[in-house]
Amino acid sequence: MIKFLVRVVAVFILAVSLSGCGTYIERVRLKGFSSSGYYKGTFMDLKLLGLYRPGYETMFCYGSIICPVLVLLSLPVDLVVDTLSIPFDYSREPRNEEMTYAQAKSAATHGYLNLDFSASSKVKDGGGVVSYWVHYRGNSKDLYLMVRDASLVDSVVEVYIPYFKDYKPGGVSIYYGSGRGSLEVNFKYGVREGQGLNEYMKRNDQIHQNRNEFIYHDSSKSHEGPDSKVFVTPFFNNDNVWFSASGRLPW
Repeated sequence: MIKFLVRVVAVFILAVSLSGCGTYIERVRLKGFSSSGYYKGTFMDLKLLGLYRPGYETMFCYGSIICPVLVLLSLPVDLVVDTLSIPFDYSREPRNEEMTYAQAKSAATHGYLNLDFSASSKVKDGGGVVSYWVHYRGNSKDLYLMVRDASLVDSVVEVYIPYFKDYKPGGVSIYYGSGRGSLEVNFKYGVREGQGLNEYMKRNDQIHQNRNEFIYHDSSKSHEGPDSKVFVTPFFNNDNVWFSASGRLPW
């Protein structure tokens, strides 16, 4: 009986020590580096071995010589750990919702963005509609809301941000002009008034206040063209939200 317990403890210690590759990198240190929501440790092992989206991690691993051996030994253990972690990973998978523009407009909202595309050439071939994603952050998982076919009236559309309990909107990604144009508006919370605000504004000249119009240039050229302007005016219920625009979201 004692020998059996010793063997069980030895196997457990070995499993823990070997599971330090993909499982440690993904679930402890980087908290979900790979694009896969499930089997994160396993995918990281495959990445280190160059069998799944090889990158600088692969070069580092093979450069250390011993790393591929350890990863190969770790792979079965990480596979078991990932399988046992499926319920936990499922609970943290992003929540996806979809609404029509009419539903988004009639729902309780955080506010909306007024977008004027009258000076943007990219919107002219889009059939007069835009679609957008809203990214929300929650305590345990994120939420992505898709709103399709928001109609433009005289080149203007109001992008509504519906309210979801326990979720805070982090930004919105708008697509228009047959997919050729995209506008990303990010939200910044907790900027304080006073001296701290002035310093913050100096360091971030691309951040804008609520109810203040600002311009985003959606030109693919290096310079700002006269037909590449999108006028953005946020109207949020919370005045302590600040806004910035770009062509790509940092999520």
